[in-house]
Amino acid sequence: MTREEYEEYQKQMVEEKMERDAAFAQKKAERACLRVHLREKYRLPKSELDENQIQMAGDDVGLPEDLQKMVAEDQIEEEDKDSILGQLQNIQNMD
Repeated sequence: MTREEYEEYQKQMVEEKMERDAAFAQKKAERACLRVHLREKYRLPKSELDENQIQMAGDDVGLPEDLQKMVAEDQIEEEDKDSILGQLQNIQNMD
């Protein structure tokens, strides 16, 4: 391997590492975002670590699409249970 090939290889390795690190930071921020959402939902204390991870990711961090669908389904179910019809159905099921 010539010196030029070695330098090109090193440059490529550094670029790949930066891409992996960015993807890893993004995943960590998404998980932190999910934990923040769950803490808000269940009224648990906030974590500065999660907020720091979200800020370190830099760009807009949100829940992954699969988790967004799950959260939306949960919210719909909770709204149905909280509605008057949902409460009436619960009363009927108790019999």
